[in-house]
Amino acid sequence: MKKTMLCVLLAVSVLLSAFAANREFAIQGNSGVSLDKAIDIALAHAGASDSDVTITKTQSDFDDGIPVWEIDFIANGQIYEYEILATNGGIHQYSGKLTNMYFNGGFGQTKKINKENAKSIALEHAGLTNLPVRIVKAKIDNDDGIKIWEVDFIANNAKYEYDILASDGSVLEYNVEEIRTATGIVFNN
Repeated sequence: MKKTMLCVLLAVSVLLSAFAANREFAIQGNSGVSLDKAIDIALAHAGASDSDVTITKTQSDFDDGIPVWEIDFIANGQIYEYEILATNGGIHQYSGKLTNMYFNGGFGQTKKINKENAKSIALEHAGLTNLPVRIVKAKIDNDDGIKIWEVDFIANNAKYEYDILASDGSVLEYNVEEIRTATGIVFNN
């Protein structure tokens, strides 16, 4: 009985290893976009150079059936997370967050940035000051005693989410995700 159980466990382990290897191979074999190329794309988009970057994660994955390279790194005082399309090197999703959000005022700060300022800061950071956008949300929130404007909007077939420090307008965190339509992926920045 023990030998049978051991054989079954060994067989399952071998199958799982083979599946994982095939999954990785499927991404590399069908994409034409290597991990190194995906890293170069993410770093260039973030405006970071190899010498200023600490890469914290690289992994192949599937997002809703789409093969992607997940690349996380720290550069310029921010933590970045990217998903690069393994099929063509397009940016599927990206986000950035300050490495230390408790600065310039910390707890008990008073609100200095108003809603319109917060929206303008988010749009300028996204490079969308001259394009049509649809604001989905712009509200103040209190995160552990820190007042933060949450600004979400849609533009260029992508959803943007921003957290902006209410005391001075610093962009604490942002996320950009493509919006898919029935005809396929429409955001590829």
